[in-house]
Formats: sequence, structure tokens, C-alpha cells
Amino acid sequence: GVHPSEQRDLLSASLTAMVDLLDGKVVSMDTQWFRLADARLQLLPYQSPRMEMAVACALTPHGPTTAGRHGIAMLSVAASSGPGFAALPDHWRICEQVGGENGHPVHRDNWRIVAPIHVAASREQALADIREGVMAGVIDYMRAIGGEILKEALAGVETADQALNK
Repeated sequence: GVHPSEQRDLLSASLTAMVDLLDGKVVSMDTQWFRLADARLQLLPYQSPRMEMAVACALTPHGPTTAGRHGIAMLSVAASSGPGFAALPDHWRICEQVGGENGHPVHRDNWRIVAPIHVAASREQALADIREGVMAGVIDYMRAIGGEILKEALAGVETADQALNK
């Protein structure tokens, strides 16, 4: 796999290539990940100006910066957490600023806010389902990807009940 410290640079390089290709440009790039020599799409997308693309944004400013730089939508995947919700105004400000600096005006109708939901017959059944299944995996995942902010938020959380009551 790709080491996490390299993911942002790879994302940026690949998005630059994809956006240029979808805009009908001929692309030549030599990166640590791939090489393109006079690359072009055989068929351009039907959508105008291009098909919708989005970059995931969690807590850091990297996602909004990337979205603004490339003129693509933001997908705010941490919005249902306290730190993620608190980051939303800064994310929009950063995306708007970087988009303007790069000639890509941004629009809120292209901003996607993501929140997990679980549907069950009752609240009690939903909580029981979560306790029995998904919550342990969510806690481990958030610890692995969340950086310092989520590690602090999850301090002392070892069980699904502790997470649900936090």
C-alpha cells in the first residue's frame, strides 16, 4: 500500500492529471507514482464543464485546499463528529480562498456533508445493533486515521457504550 505520509502528494498529482484530462487537455507528467506522455482522453465527458469530482475532507485543511486548487467539490466526511463539525466554517473559508486564487469559484451546492445513519425499528434496536457490531470497528478506524484531535476525543473510550455516551 501507499504510506500515509505520501498520500497527499499522490492525490494532488493524480487530481491535476485527471482534471486536465477531463478538461480536454493533453497531459505530460512524470511523478513518483505515474508517467504520462502526451496523454489524452479518447472521449471527453458529456457533462459540462466536467463530471462532478470531490475530495474527502476530515479535520485538516488539506482537503479544502485541494478542492479549491482543482475546482472540485468537498466531501466533508467528519461533519458528524464534534471536531469535524467545528472545522466546517474553516474548511469552507479555505476552499473559497484557494479556489479564488486558482481561478475556480466554489459553490456551496457542490459541498457534500456526510453523516453516518443507522435505520432500525426503534432507537433501542438501533443502539443494540451498533453495540453488537459496527461501533468497535468505527472506534479503531477513527483512532487509526484521526490524528491527534480524534485521539484526544477518543481518550478513555474502549467500548461501544462508552463511545455512545461520550
